[in-house]
Amino acid sequence: MGIIGNGSFRRNGQHVGVFFDTSNQFLAARLAFGGGNLDLRTLLAEATKGRCLIAATAYVIDDGTPSKQAYIYSLKCSGYRVRAKDLQIFPDGMRKGNWDVGLAVDAKNFAPQLDVAVLITGDGDFIDLMVDLQRSGHYVVVMSFRSNLSAALRDAADEVVLLDDPRFCYRNNGSTNGHEAQNGGTPPTEDRDNEGNQPVKT
Repeated sequence: MGIIGNGSFRRNGQHVGVFFDTSNQFLAARLAFGGGNLDLRTLLAEATKGRCLIAATAYVIDDGTPSKQAYIYSLKCSGYRVRAKDLQIFPDGMRKGNWDVGLAVDAKNFAPQLDVAVLITGDGDFIDLMVDLQRSGHYVVVMSFRSNLSAALRDAADEVVLLDDPRFCYRNNGSTNGHEAQNGGTPPTEDRDNEGNQPVKT
């Protein structure tokens, strides 16, 4: 069963890759924080603490709205490499977007360079990826909100970090925080940076 808390998650000298399934965490963040969003820099700092960051990739379904562009901008300013694909909207109104395969392929490609893989997701579809990484000797950490954390993913992880902690919450209160741009500016519509990220069928 996954450990909640500290294990070897914080050892210095380890090489870490962070793979962030943004769509999976959006609604859970709004629910947990009463409308607030994840503090993107605090999230990445917790995932990499005491280790050498090899890759930090955020996977985004882009619906073309200004608020989603602002969110992508915030991710980039917070230290993530962003991979985005367009949201598909079918004639019957169904919305479809999925990065599961892309995330898994990236994790496998980076695996030879990593000691630790951090999966920021609660999606049980990643259980096979997790087990495969563990079999190749990797320590796998899951970061997720309790409300959307798959029991299978939780039990198989080497370590679990729950994001319900208020320190992971960002609110637009005018203070310096992880959503500010690296040049000291703030991304447009930062108080709505996740709007437009509606649930989609995967």
